[in-house]
Amino acid sequence: MTPIEKSRAQECALQILRVKRQTRHGDIKTAWRRRVMETHPDRNSGDDSQFQLVQAAYEVTKGTAADDMIARVIESVQPK
Repeated sequence: MTPIEKSRAQECALQILRVKRQTRHGDIKTAWRRRVMETHPDRNSGDDSQFQLVQAAYEVTKGTAADDMIARVIESVQPK
């Protein structure tokens, strides 16, 4: 994965978590917790696709995401 793709994934992850680029990590974690509660499968009739996407976005912001996770985050934000 190129540095440009990783940078794009970071931007997409922040968009999924609904935070701005200048946001501190503590605020990103708070936003992640809020989004997890909004998208949790127990609250959304068992649909876990959005929940998994939020989890992947947080992994990208932490820098611990695998390449397939990064690709999924980028694909989810790009217009179709």
